[in-house]
Amino acid sequence: MPGVGMKCLNTIQPIFGVDYHKTIPPPPPAPPPFAPHVVVWGVGWSQKTGFRWAVGNSKAASPESGCKKPVQACMGYGVGRAHDAGPHLGHIWPNILLPFIILGSGSKSEFASGTVSLPTGNFAIAVAYAVNLNLDCQDFPIPPLPSGVVMAMLCSVKAGFTLGDFLGGLFSMIIDIAITWLAGLVMAGVGAAFRGAAGAVRAAFFGAGARGVLGAFGRGFSRGFVQAFAGASPRALLSSLAPRAFASAFGRAALTPVTRALLSNFPYIMGPIGSAIGIYGVGSPLGYSSPNSAYGRASSAHDPNAWANGLGHSAAGESPESTAPR
Repeated sequence: MPGVGMKCLNTIQPIFGVDYHKTIPPPPPAPPPFAPHVVVWGVGWSQKTGFRWAVGNSKAASPESGCKKPVQACMGYGVGRAHDAGPHLGHIWPNILLPFIILGSGSKSEFASGTVSLPTGNFAIAVAYAVNLNLDCQDFPIPPLPSGVVMAMLCSVKAGFTLGDFLGGLFSMIIDIAITWLAGLVMAGVGAAFRGAAGAVRAAFFGAGARGVLGAFGRGFSRGFVQAFAGASPRALLSSLAPRAFASAFGRAALTPVTRALLSNFPYIMGPIGSAIGIYGVGSPLGYSSPNSAYGRASSAHDPNAWANGLGHSAAGESPESTAPR
């Protein structure tokens, strides 16, 4: 397939999309539903502003990303394959889990030209000529989906793009989806295990039998207090009132709706928490991958574009050198 010219991606292009995340409210006992979070952000805005740790996973050939040889593309800087917009504030929906969603969010550009390179990798392009489908974050069990749309129509810089390049980007996207979904599966298992353990602890300490034990302890404690410090006349009054007040106050403090909501919804909360925690350990190819994470160390040891380009061109029966930049 001969190469065709596709518009290149740069750091100032806007991203619009919809991500599905678990949402609290509604209040329990109903589980948090999936709700569409409108995404409005930009390809390189997190790196430009230095928001959190976005710079570490950026493939932008820009000064803000630490590129020693920046490459301008129209009014912005070019970005390489696997560039991630990183954590951002662009999720719009009333949800108390938004801080965790923001920390674990990402929007990744998977398609690139196999013959046009930047210091940060092969030049990322818009797979639909003037718009690109970015791989966006979702909450497990929904896998990451190409639900982010990058608007590249104002960019006049183009790069050659072939069937091999398309397949390479598609394979890269599928692998990212699989790794991220499996990471979500592991975190869901951790959340389910914690919920089971929390239920056992709650039954042991806050169940009907436990409340009776705590109430008896409270009554004995209050009676001893009254006998030690109260005179004969107020003893009967205090000993009859204090135990009930003590046991009732303890029960209200231990079994508040907030406590019940936290324990019952913990597996759902683990989703976005897991995304935020995973960046430091395993690393995620969709969201930010810390250079110290397992994925970060593996991806920094070689050019991640090399295998994607080779895989795509081999599947298409092409040679990476067969196309020319436009």
